[in-house]
Amino acid sequence: MKTIVKILMAAFVLSMVPTMQAAAQQGYIEGYHDRQARLEREAAAKKKRQMIAKQRREAAAREQAARDKAAREQAAREQAARRQREDEAARKKREEEARKKWTIVSDYNEGMARAKDGNGKYGYVNEAGKLVIPCKWASAASFEEGLACVQDDNGKYGFIDKKGKLVIACQWKEVGYFYDGLSKVVGNNGKYGFIDKKGKQVVPCIWKEADPFCEGLAGVWNDNDKSGFIDTTGKVVIPCQWDNNHGFSEGLCQVWNDGGDALRGYIDKTGKVVIPLKWGSAGDFSEGLAGVEDENEKWGFIDKTGKLVIPCKWTDVDEFSEGLAAVLEGSWSNGKRGYIDTTGKLVIPCKWKSAWEFCEGLARVKDEKGKQGFIDKTGKVVVPCQWKDAKDFCDGKAFVQDDQGNWKFINKTGKVIR
Repeated sequence: MKTIVKILMAAFVLSMVPTMQAAAQQGYIEGYHDRQARLEREAAAKKKRQMIAKQRREAAAREQAARDKAAREQAAREQAARRQREDEAARKKREEEARKKWTIVSDYNEGMARAKDGNGKYGYVNEAGKLVIPCKWASAASFEEGLACVQDDNGKYGFIDKKGKLVIACQWKEVGYFYDGLSKVVGNNGKYGFIDKKGKQVVPCIWKEADPFCEGLAGVWNDNDKSGFIDTTGKVVIPCQWDNNHGFSEGLCQVWNDGGDALRGYIDKTGKVVIPLKWGSAGDFSEGLAGVEDENEKWGFIDKTGKLVIPCKWTDVDEFSEGLAAVLEGSWSNGKRGYIDTTGKLVIPCKWKSAWEFCEGLARVKDEKGKQGFIDKTGKVVVPCQWKDAKDFCDGKAFVQDDQGNWKFINKTGKVIR
């Protein structure tokens, strides 16, 4: 019985072997798959961690690159700003040095002369040679009636006084000198009017062109290019009927019309023609006489009645001053200049290359070498011709320029006084 049981048990065990083998095999397979899945998960996790780490490194690298770029840009900005500050400081230094290197570029008028610095800016110098108004204007003109026209960096014009104070704002496109208390200006419409010394517009900007006031009247042109005259209130006192005029002098004004011979004559302050239009060219009246040119292109002088009192025999004439007038004998290119008196007598021989009017008893002359000096009314040379340029005497002083371009004052003996 026991034997049978053992046999049966053995048989059972043998019968179970395939099942057990299959189960074992199945378990092995399942374990393998589990291990593979785990390994794959671990690999995926590792890959993800590596990817995250890479992304973090890349992000960190980008952030560092951005920080480095920002640092470089900041350094570049700081360097550029430093260079700009250095350039600005150098520019200011150059400008300051240039401001110190000014030169006088005009003669004196009302005790002031224009000066120009190395920056091309203008200021003013007094007769002591001191720069009393800084060189800061784009352009500047001489003083007249206590005010000078200046231009700012925006191209607008105004006026300063002798202390350099801007008393009329720079707002005009164009201005003139003050005469009779008024200056012409150009408004935004491109037309001319007049302002007073406070900057008040007393004559509207309605004229196409205008001349300065002289003897209480100013020449103006309308839109038809005809000229007449207004008074200081802007009232038209002589209708616009002439093509051209030359302004009043000693109560008379030279007028003419274009076309044809364009002959010239004179009107009075009522507009009446008092000297017929018969002269080819003419000058202003001075000391009762005016130069006129005849049909032979020779010059003489008429009086205020229109009478020819000095025959037309000269190539050119200047206005009378202190009883004498410069005249040109010979051609324009090779002729010489001397002086006549009011009777037409040649009192100083024609020997000078150029000659100017008399002021304070002396007249400027230029010799054949191009040098300037001064003569008296007898023709005697009292200041030798040694100056490159010169201006007329005023208050006993004359402004002269040497060959080096330096300006200085001389007295009437020719001695340098500053």
